[in-house]
Amino acid sequence: MIERVTAKSIGRKALLDISRHRGARLGLVAAVFDNTIYIRTDCDELVVITRKNTRSPINLNVFGGSTFLSTTRASAEAHVDGGELVLDRLRLSYDSCPEYLSHADELALDHHDVKIDASILAAARVLTVAAQPGCVLDPMSPSHDSARRFLTGAASCKSTEQLLDQATEMLGQGFGFTPSCDDFVGGLLASFNVLSHRTNRKPLVIEWETLRSRTSWISARLIDYMQNRLIDETVERCIASIATGDEDAAVDAIMDLASRGHTSGLDISVGLLSGVSLFLEGLRGGNVFQRLIEVLDLRG
Repeated sequence: MIERVTAKSIGRKALLDISRHRGARLGLVAAVFDNTIYIRTDCDELVVITRKNTRSPINLNVFGGSTFLSTTRASAEAHVDGGELVLDRLRLSYDSCPEYLSHADELALDHHDVKIDASILAAARVLTVAAQPGCVLDPMSPSHDSARRFLTGAASCKSTEQLLDQATEMLGQGFGFTPSCDDFVGGLLASFNVLSHRTNRKPLVIEWETLRSRTSWISARLIDYMQNRLIDETVERCIASIATGDEDAAVDAIMDLASRGHTSGLDISVGLLSGVSLFLEGLRGGNVFQRLIEVLDLRG
């Protein structure tokens, strides 16, 4: 029996990728879980269908329906039929749903505002309480040593090239569907590059070929989108609240992000705070990055 669901939101990038394939095959299901489907398009892009609420440039958020595992399978073909996506027994209508537009490129911060430092450190303290086994803050996790080495080395990096080399070494390490270190690197690159965009600073970008050679295709694509400022609304809210120095909002946002998945949200959060701190010190010096490492207990 065919199950019909309706999208309540579609990200701009997802809409553009789907529109290129109207009346044709979109691609293949790369992975499917109860609440989320990952589609690898024939143009090698990632489109995500999810029953979760977080909006993103690459997401289609849908209303209800059965578990996706009961309606489609990995390797199934995805087709675009008019205003619908068709995957096995699932037909998803998206034609009349609102489009989600990210405002990441509008974010900026006043780097002289000392309240920003306080927001970073307050958010970091929350993460130490929320830490779960397997995340980069867990001393028993292999990703912990990788994060500690990166952060210790980043404090003495003389160039963005050195920083990127060290971040690249972390890729593929740790547990999870997206490895812990990949999530950390994604958060780091996202926050650093979002803030760099408005100040014309050189962004931190790992070449696609390098990403693809060091981790899974889905994880590589997610990192690539994050480093190119295609971030979901929760990550955007975290960066925005820290950038305005709103400590309460920063703590609320980081708690929301940290609750994602088993450790993914935690690892993205640690990377995000690290990226903001590195960006700040590059602009105006100070010691917020070193203080962050101390609060997170990731000193060398």
